[in-house]
Amino acid sequence: MNHLHIYIGTSGFAYREWRGSFYPAEITAGDMLAFYSSLFKTVEINATFYKMPSRQIMEQWSRQVPEDFCFALKAPALITHYKKLLNVEDEMLSFMKALKGLDGHLGPLLFQLPPSLAADQNLLKNFLGLLTGTQAAVEFRHPSWFTDDTYKALENAGCALCVSDREDLPEPPLIRTARFGYLRLRRDSYDQKSLKEWRERVNAQGWEEAFVFFRHEKTGQGTKLAELFQRLA
Repeated sequence: MNHLHIYIGTSGFAYREWRGSFYPAEITAGDMLAFYSSLFKTVEINATFYKMPSRQIMEQWSRQVPEDFCFALKAPALITHYKKLLNVEDEMLSFMKALKGLDGHLGPLLFQLPPSLAADQNLLKNFLGLLTGTQAAVEFRHPSWFTDDTYKALENAGCALCVSDREDLPEPPLIRTARFGYLRLRRDSYDQKSLKEWRERVNAQGWEEAFVFFRHEKTGQGTKLAELFQRLA
């Protein structure tokens, strides 16, 4: 039986509103990542969704975190929302080139598809072919994607089905399609009972690794939930 290694964190770390609740009140923006990475082993970076990252920034981040820390990065909207996975070879090359700056700290990449993009299995298979050798998860937000054909395509590519638990959407399927799992727990709050239930569900998947991210909100509640989930894990 595989030993499950769970990486737990939040979506983003550089939030001024977390000063005084999670961060020391006087902390500078430049010290936030070092503080954050002393408590958690991963972070999901959403800034890369809005702008293609630079290798220089990746190298700066890499120097600020412990050896066993990893970054999960959300793929640029140019790939997922504007070009909608079609003819994105050049954009993927640029993205992967920048990520080399993380130097061993690169975790999974998240490809979040727009709600308007309905299932297209040929499109998906062609895109997954670009991810060879890459640890990646796909978050589908149109219900037509949740089929056996989709799960089989992900499994063939070793790509994870992202589980996004949201208050405004139905309960997501939790299906193992890769050696690792990727979960985004997006509700405003979770009690200890519900987090224990999520932990049990994660344990039952047979994954080698699981990445679990709580949402960013102004109160810093996400960091408290991540800390609680860490204790349960």
